[in-house]
Amino acid sequence: MRTVWNVTTTLDAFPWRMRHAAVPTKDEVVHAIHRMLDALTSAREPQNRSLNEGVSSFNTLLQQAKEEFRGSDTLRLIEPLGRDASAALIAVRLSMVKRTVDAELARSTEDAS
Repeated sequence: MRTVWNVTTTLDAFPWRMRHAAVPTKDEVVHAIHRMLDALTSAREPQNRSLNEGVSSFNTLLQQAKEEFRGSDTLRLIEPLGRDASAALIAVRLSMVKRTVDAELARSTEDAS
């Protein structure tokens, strides 16, 4: 099983369907972002291997979020991370993505009402 963050918490932020389907749903992307952020903030000292996996997973989630929320100007401004990113930088960028996606969902709910 591939995990996004394997330090003290084993987490598979990408549900089976997201890994094997061409296009994840908005809900799957949102849940994966929340799970990855929870795992990242609960980890004490990530190892380098875990950081590389975290960077890769963040970049994948960012791309999927951009595809699902095409109208978000803020998501377009968030850039993928480089391999030398720290755990703190991953957490900050992931928090930005989470906050933006949550706002986009709230906005779409308001528009539907």
